[in-house]
Amino acid sequence: TLGPLVSEAQRDAVCGFIDRAASTQARLATGRCDAPMEEAIEIANGTRCGLHDAVYSADPERAEQVVRRLRSGQVDVNGWKYNPLAPFGGFKQSGWGREFGVHGIHEDTEVQAIQS
Repeated sequence: TLGPLVSEAQRDAVCGFIDRAASTQARLATGRCDAPMEEAIEIANGTRCGLHDAVYSADPERAEQVVRRLRSGQVDVNGWKYNPLAPFGGFKQSGWGREFGVHGIHEDTEVQAIQS
């Protein structure tokens, strides 16, 4: 089992080890070396819950492309920055409605129309 690597250079080094092993009689049992961004989105969106995701990238445009495809109530980019004005709540089985921010206020109010 191998988790995230510290840099692209480190990932390339590990992929080089895997490629050299595959050129012999070694068999890759699981995983792969290409960037698994599509697979990561499928895994995240394929769960029953969608409360909170996190995306880390040195490329802000790439991060935003990924964020916009994730189905969760909150997504942090390159670390968590608490914002009390941001609505909080999940998608799917992570809850209905929102807390905090303008959307949270709307959750706790009822609109009444009065004509006279």
